[in-house]
Amino acid sequence: MSVIRLPLAVWIGKLVGWVSRVSGHKGSSLPGMVARKIYPRVLTDLAARLRRPRLLYREDQGHRNTAGKIIAVTGTNGKTTVTHMLYDFLKMSSQKIVYNQEGANMINGVTAAFIASVGFFGKVFGEFALLEIDEGSLPSIMDEITLDILVVTNFSSDQEDRFSMASAAEVVREAVAREPSVWLVLNADDPNTAVLADTMPQQYFFYGTTAGSPSVEARFCPRCAKKLLVGFDGCPGKYACSCGFVRPEPDLIVEPVSGSGEVCCRARLTTGQEYMLRLPVLGAFNYYNMAAAFLTGICLGLDPERMVIGLRNYATSPGRMERFSHMGKPVLLNLVKNARGYSEALSVLDPMIGSVVLLLALSDTAADGCDVSWIWDVNFERLSLDPNKFGCFICTGTRGAEMAVRLKYAGVLEQNVHVIDNTSDAVLAALEKPGTHVVLFSAYSTLMPLRKVLLSKTKLGGPHAENMLSLS
Repeated sequence: MSVIRLPLAVWIGKLVGWVSRVSGHKGSSLPGMVARKIYPRVLTDLAARLRRPRLLYREDQGHRNTAGKIIAVTGTNGKTTVTHMLYDFLKMSSQKIVYNQEGANMINGVTAAFIASVGFFGKVFGEFALLEIDEGSLPSIMDEITLDILVVTNFSSDQEDRFSMASAAEVVREAVAREPSVWLVLNADDPNTAVLADTMPQQYFFYGTTAGSPSVEARFCPRCAKKLLVGFDGCPGKYACSCGFVRPEPDLIVEPVSGSGEVCCRARLTTGQEYMLRLPVLGAFNYYNMAAAFLTGICLGLDPERMVIGLRNYATSPGRMERFSHMGKPVLLNLVKNARGYSEALSVLDPMIGSVVLLLALSDTAADGCDVSWIWDVNFERLSLDPNKFGCFICTGTRGAEMAVRLKYAGVLEQNVHVIDNTSDAVLAALEKPGTHVVLFSAYSTLMPLRKVLLSKTKLGGPHAENMLSLS
């Protein structure tokens, strides 16, 4: 039966994707959803058709000599950026890759990525599958395909109506427990991620920084719930608990160094090698993104010097502090989806000179999460301290009015806040307002509509804006 249903599912999925795209939509998940209705095993069967990679794990680095084919990245923040970095690394090594580049990171989107890679005669044109996976979708995806490497970035509060930070970590832990052969690349500085190594039989690789420290919401032991001792031995990222849980020693540790207009750090492996990493996208969280991608590349046996070049030439993903220019004025667009990411993103405003027009898009669709109460944990109060710099706020999205209320309680002058329900009109208004910079912070569902308007009214790229950041 699969001889008929598999190709039928693939080609109908391809047709649905084509129709979706010509209709003005992305078509990033719908092909997978339709194909799975026709043949539920479509993802499993297509993943089994991946060609054996020409690149193998390197014996000289102490890794197994086997064909690892499917790499996944999950976690609350950073997974899109880390996956994109890994994609650049693999492309530099001339690998053919199945990649859910549109960011559709649930099971339908992953299935659609495999469908898009199928050629006319049913072959999957890919030696690797590189998958960004939503934490909640990881168990169902791992039920259907076998991962070779799983990168876990971090866990923090995100879409609380779906699951809490603790339950997200538990969902990932249970999924990983069912696949003892998967290699894990883990953030040593996040206790809720590092604890995955506690009871699992897998091979582990840890990355961390010399300057990072656990977030406020991760300062309690994931084993016994006691408060962690944080910051000792001269390292703010070290933590320990009286129950015996401690920060693991990283296999790769990055040490931030000063750099003009870029993130710059010294990366050291426990094997003794040292590399200088530079990334033309600023923001402290990118130290972790670089470390995660670089260590995964090492595990894959990729050439470290090529990866250094890849990071230096990195181009940010769409909507991840993406730069535009409007009449010579820098415009930045960034996805923000939780309190931790928003707080990090607001720091990009500090070094900006002149007045800043802020567009804040907040929505409560299924993709965004219906509970938007997390905005009360974001430090918007900092924006009220300098009304000359932050004198214009435009709130939009299905919960734009609630964002306006939040700004009022943050101390922002009421006359400086404008609610515009239509997102297109909101973008046009932001571009027309007088100001030195325009910065757009957007939820999931409004990100691409906002970007579409920007692409039609502004120039992609443009002047460099200080302290660019990519968190998602």
